[in-house]
Amino acid sequence: MDIKKEIRQLKKRYKPIEIVGVTGSVLTKENPRDLDILYRIDPEKVEDPFLFFTKLRQIKEELSNKFGKPVDLIDISTLNRVAKKYMKIEYV
Repeated sequence: MDIKKEIRQLKKRYKPIEIVGVTGSVLTKENPRDLDILYRIDPEKVEDPFLFFTKLRQIKEELSNKFGKPVDLIDISTLNRVAKKYMKIEYV
């Protein structure tokens, strides 16, 4: 299963949350233990913060069930310049 291809197809359903890439062991191991998925959000498009966090939980559960692995969602805006420089990130 091509995880990145599957994520590209699923990400269209997650607005206003935008899945932007993957990082971590999914890029370096054939069968990673978990998935680290990067996302971003446009705060102007979040009408209800409660629904936003509910949506994040739903995305995490859906991806975890689909791939049979734990999923970590990482807000790309929380990564500083140094982290982005040294982390291997593949955008989807």
